[in-house]
Parts: sequence; C-alpha cells; structure tokens
Amino acid sequence: MAAGEPLEIEARFRRADGKYRWFLNRTVPLRDEKGNIAKWYATIHDIEDRKQAEEKLRRSEAYLLEAQRLGHMGSWQSMFPREISLPRRSCFEFLPAILKRETDVGNVSKANSS
Repeated sequence: MAAGEPLEIEARFRRADGKYRWFLNRTVPLRDEKGNIAKWYATIHDIEDRKQAEEKLRRSEAYLLEAQRLGHMGSWQSMFPREISLPRRSCFEFLPAILKRETDVGNVSKANSS
C-alpha cells in the first residue's frame, strides 16, 4: 500500500463468533489531479464457499489419480466423425468383450469348415 498500487489478497479472518472464514480483499487508491493518494477504497468479499469447493475438487482429483494408479489403468476418449464422443472408460472394461468376440469368431470358423 505504501507504493500506492492496487492490492488484491485472499486471507482468513476471524469473525465475532470465533469462526474463521476466507475473504478476498481488494484495495484501490483514489488519486487527486496531482497524482497524490487522496483516499483508499476497499472491498471485502466472503469467499469461504468458493474455497471449500476448490478444496473438494482438489481432493476429488487426488482420489481419482490414486484410484487410477492403484488400478494400473488410465482413461481415454475417442472422437468420431460428426463429433460423437464416447464416455471415458477403462481400457480393461472392453477386454472381456474383445476376448469373447475372438472366441465367437473362432467358433463360427470351425462351424463353417464342418
């Protein structure tokens, strides 16, 4: 503030009831015609809900990464013409279907040769 530059900072404040909450503080100087600071304007916004949502998202992403690591799998997404998108699925979900298809194709080949 001594430099006279606008300031934006997130900080936790203790309320009158003793609970701490996150707030976004913004201050901007009002200057006179000579460029001197005449006064400061400040706003304080309660951002506790946003901070909790951000933390919940971080935790959720960490759980997902850990689950993928433990399961030795990843996820994929495929795009087809006309922008048709498949949901992300584990590659291992399709393995039984692929193996079954190979088996079925082998049975058909044996049936046709008899």
